[in-house]
Amino acid sequence: MSDAFSRAFAVVVNQYRSPRQYTVSIERASEMIAKNIGLFSDGFAAEPHLIVGLFETEAEAWALARRLQRTRITMQTLLQTPARATSSSPPELDPSE
Repeated sequence: MSDAFSRAFAVVVNQYRSPRQYTVSIERASEMIAKNIGLFSDGFAAEPHLIVGLFETEAEAWALARRLQRTRITMQTLLQTPARATSSSPPELDPSE
């Protein structure tokens, strides 16, 4: 593994169930890969996770993580807000036509 990659910070989405249900974490890329190789070698399937970004600095990784968290919160809010009441009956016709 290259030295630059081993020092990289990974933004990881875990426990993804929907656009409003997931967790976001920051991990060293090398540590995440080592952990996954260990689990795979031991015959265990790790929980589904998705690397959504690799960054040179932890600050850059956290910036993306915060954007993902804001997106998740926005989706939760939108899906919890009741839709505006709409009329289920068709509009009345103008009898003069």
